[in-house]
Amino acid sequence: MFCLKNNKKGITRNVLFALITTLVAFFIIIFVIMSIWGKADDNLNEATCRASVLSRVKSTLNIGPIKVAFPLRCKTQEKNALVGNKDAIMEQISYMSAKCWWMFLNGEYQNLFDRADFLNNNKCFTCYTFTVEPDIKITSEELMEYMASHYYIETEEAKVTYLDYIQSYKGDGAVLIGENTIITGKKETPYSINFLSPDTTFIGELWDSIVSFFSGDNSDKEMNRIYIDELQGLSTDCIYLESI
Repeated sequence: MFCLKNNKKGITRNVLFALITTLVAFFIIIFVIMSIWGKADDNLNEATCRASVLSRVKSTLNIGPIKVAFPLRCKTQEKNALVGNKDAIMEQISYMSAKCWWMFLNGEYQNLFDRADFLNNNKCFTCYTFTVEPDIKITSEELMEYMASHYYIETEEAKVTYLDYIQSYKGDGAVLIGENTIITGKKETPYSINFLSPDTTFIGELWDSIVSFFSGDNSDKEMNRIYIDELQGLSTDCIYLESI
């Protein structure tokens, strides 16, 4: 009997030691990687962000009620006035949109921001901000048409348009452009390209059901999205995350 009690205590100590060791190792890895990423050149921002998102979805620890998530290392990149004619500007906006989608793992995972909110289950992070030349004028219809007819991937094996890359290449997604948005340099407010990630947990879906019931909006809100609009006063319904 005495030996049995000792064995139980020994097992408990071993489990506790393994748990503490795992947590310490986890935080050491985070510290080292964050130190390295903190010195990264601006040209590596996209790869840094994607790597941190991948680390989050692959290495989040769940210890009973405690959840330890890998920190995201993404920051908004400010692009000054985009240069070129209308097609060149639309190409740059389309490329940044696809790159933002790529940074967040092509929409294959939900709940990436891991922030609960009972009043709004959509979270937005701004990947890029930009302005254009004053004489440029691009409507939302023109930009969507460009993204639907020009290739982001063009190889012998595959040809994928910017729009298809976001909508169905790997994860299902959508491109949203602010209602009545016209991209022009005549406005003082810069424009932004955002990644929108919904909360698909039980609470998030319950809140969406309540909102849909009263608003009559039955659109699919479970997929991730790329959202393009003016930086100030985003017209989509989401919580804007300034840093993650």
